[in-house]
Amino acid sequence: MRTSSQRASGVTLDGLFTDHYLPLRLSGSSPKTVAAYRTALNHWRRLVGPMPVRQIASEGFARFQGRLVQEVGPASCNTYCAHLMVLLRFAADEDVGLLARPPKWRKLKEPKRSPLALTLEEFRKVLATVQKEEGRIGGYPAAAWWTALLLVCWETGLRYTALLLLRSIDVVWDSGGLFCQADTQKDKEAMWFELPPHVLEAIRAVYDPGRELLFGRDVTIETVGRWFRRILDRSGIYAPKGCGQRFHRLRRSKASYTEAMGGDPTRALGHSDRSVTERYFDPRIVGAAKQPFMPSPLLYSSEQPRFRVYG
Repeated sequence: MRTSSQRASGVTLDGLFTDHYLPLRLSGSSPKTVAAYRTALNHWRRLVGPMPVRQIASEGFARFQGRLVQEVGPASCNTYCAHLMVLLRFAADEDVGLLARPPKWRKLKEPKRSPLALTLEEFRKVLATVQKEEGRIGGYPAAAWWTALLLVCWETGLRYTALLLLRSIDVVWDSGGLFCQADTQKDKEAMWFELPPHVLEAIRAVYDPGRELLFGRDVTIETVGRWFRRILDRSGIYAPKGCGQRFHRLRRSKASYTEAMGGDPTRALGHSDRSVTERYFDPRIVGAAKQPFMPSPLLYSSEQPRFRVYG
């Protein structure tokens, strides 16, 4: 019979996560958080294999990081490595005792990209595109469903995980708006949004008071994200790789236009600090990166200013 010490020596990161970290530290966490850890573990299992936690050292972790960055880029690599390091520090805790000390890890330098939102004109193109959607979602025409979803997202700036968890009873017609409940928010704080008449009208077109969720359970969060990426492509929206082509661009729009109109985008998005919100500002909307034009070298000499000399 194997002793507890022998059993512990064979524990892998997958076992550490499933049997220890998940029930002790992630109880009550969102499915998205759990999925993020599982994705990091999938990469580790694929590139390293079932290595026991006790054998993980700095050199081996660095080799994993070097292989992973070639596949997913610096930003995603840092995210996955950070999740794995949380597990390794947990393993090194004296109450767990699976690792003498966690490996050292060097965070990779990430390219600093300018935040991309959707400008008003781009959003109009998106709405025009979804008007051509065929089929039905949640029992309603897909065009009406997408129109309501996108207009609510544009007005509220909600993360689309929270957006798809809005309940039918959260719409308060008499007050002309909706509540976003605390348990669907990242900061666990409820928010109230007053909505303009055209958004309420779009919601009413797909509203079923007998349905639990406002936008139904017909599609998963991942499916909606993939569909929205295709909608942006069909709309001809500039969206290079790594810029964030999904709903977070609408969240950046909320931040950027609220700032441009003199509002409080930090409060509007529920951020803890303005420094977080500033990373959402699209310079095309806020104008933080605009510079004056230089004199053109292509003007004909006849169009250059002339000076008359007297005397």
